[in-house]
Amino acid sequence: MSISQVQVALSRELLSKDLEPLERDFYRRALRGVREAKNSGDSVTAELLLRSLRLLFLLRVQKALHMISE
Repeated sequence: MSISQVQVALSRELLSKDLEPLERDFYRRALRGVREAKNSGDSVTAELLLRSLRLLFLLRVQKALHMISE
């Protein structure tokens, strides 16, 4: 998965008050992209992908918890 696909998902999530749908294997494919970037020696892309994924995941958890608390 490319960094642009993760950035689009993150942007959509940031701009919406609701949880945005993700493909079923989104995180699996994104982590595969991190591994591929690391294996090819592109540590900058790997780190950017990983940080974006963490932010997306935490944002989604926060939204889910907010929905549960309401």
